[in-house]
Amino acid sequence: MARRFALDPALQWDERLAYHQDIEASLRLYFSTSAPAFKARFVGKTQDEVDQELALRLEETDVRLAFVVLTSIKATFRVDFDTRCREKLKDDLSRYFRAIGKERKSAVRLDEDILEGGKDRRQ
Repeated sequence: MARRFALDPALQWDERLAYHQDIEASLRLYFSTSAPAFKARFVGKTQDEVDQELALRLEETDVRLAFVVLTSIKATFRVDFDTRCREKLKDDLSRYFRAIGKERKSAVRLDEDILEGGKDRRQ
């Protein structure tokens, strides 16, 4: 199976989770005393300092995953907006989206235009 880039929008949620878990496991191994380069990498550092550095790396990894998830969700709403406008669907939400698209052009806002506007026009 061909591997996809980690931020590929086609990457499934379970694949994203597996990728995240692989990165965490790799970091934990890299920061463990059983890692081949441990002594050279962390010379002069206490175990507490090593543990703190690992915690920071894991926290950064969690933040990155959160951004990937949020970006994917945002992209899903934007694609739906564009599809509804392009295909000129006849439901109320699509009509609303086309009107907003004509009014704001490239400045359509996710929160105020797409999300808020869509609340009252759900199918």
